[in-house]
Amino acid sequence: MLENVKELLFPGVGVIQQVDEVSEPTAIKYAYLNNSDEVVTVYADGSMESLPVKQGSIEPYAYGYVLFSTADGGDYVIRPLEDMDGDWISTYKMSIPGQALPYLLFESEESAPMPYLEEQNERLIAFKSPDDETVFGVMYINQSGAYMRINESWLALSPADQSFDDSVAYDVVPETAQEFMDMFDDQEITLTQVEKYLQPVK
Repeated sequence: MLENVKELLFPGVGVIQQVDEVSEPTAIKYAYLNNSDEVVTVYADGSMESLPVKQGSIEPYAYGYVLFSTADGGDYVIRPLEDMDGDWISTYKMSIPGQALPYLLFESEESAPMPYLEEQNERLIAFKSPDDETVFGVMYINQSGAYMRINESWLALSPADQSFDDSVAYDVVPETAQEFMDMFDDQEITLTQVEKYLQPVK
């Protein structure tokens, strides 16, 4: 149980970042204001940091954002995880479903491995039609579930979804995943056009 808590500022997994163009985001488990008027952030690795807050500067904002300033003049934001945080959290260095990101930051309590995840904690898989060379679908998967790429967005798939049944599956190479996704989002593609970004699923 937490002690010395004046106010719970951010109750779950999120990101803290200094508000400027060069600071790097850092994942947190939660954040609170203590009785000494310090914002205490508990990071994903379990470490903690206390930042003395400028009086009256804490401002809850829309969509779960919290803004505050420190006594030394720094401006910070605490916010929920977003798809774009996949750029620095995911092996694929690209936007992935925000709701899937906590499963990359913390060990999952899931005991039974999901399909395609026997030796990896995340995968990006492209699917080719069994009838021709068209690469018609992309799925991102980790222990949070599976997501299909549609109209440049990720859509959660139900466990009973059969969209990719009988298709030919290819792993997307992590180092060039963004290039592949740019092509997939932009146009209809064939295996010949993107085969350098793919490798057969083992």
